[in-house]
Amino acid sequence: MNLEKANYEAICLLGNLDDFKKKLEMNGDTIDQIKNQIDEYGTSLIECALSSGKFDIAGYLLDNHVELDVIHDEGNEFHDIAYRLEYPGGVEMAYKLLDLGVSLNIQDKKYKNTGFFTLCHSIFRKNREPEIEFLAECLRRGNVDLDIKNIIGKTSRDFINEHGPDRLKEMIKK
Repeated sequence: MNLEKANYEAICLLGNLDDFKKKLEMNGDTIDQIKNQIDEYGTSLIECALSSGKFDIAGYLLDNHVELDVIHDEGNEFHDIAYRLEYPGGVEMAYKLLDLGVSLNIQDKKYKNTGFFTLCHSIFRKNREPEIEFLAECLRRGNVDLDIKNIIGKTSRDFINEHGPDRLKEMIKK
């Protein structure tokens, strides 16, 4: 990657933490100056890093107190990471977001799916235990509104009852 020509978003998508830090040095920027920047498409650096599975960069941004619950067309940080949980460090990063209080209830603009619904959609496709346990932990913490409807009227509760494992179905019984 040509760091002279690459912008921070490109590095978050294609590079690594060393590239990111080198770019900061090359530009004479500090992390505090750029950590919350949004590009012309409304994309934040944390969104780029999470959606591309660049968890080293995402962790660096989180450690430097990047703004969270940034809502964009695709939702928030849980929407961004949902389809990258099987990447090395993905589940651990999801727990970090949960610990930092990122909302599971924010809806994306297009389909009105909450972050939790999107996580369920991704996780139920592969049905791997670490990701199922993450969903269970979200439910145990009690910060999930299971009854927010998406654009077609489906809720996370509906989706779990239709597609989820029995242990999650048991957890959400009213």
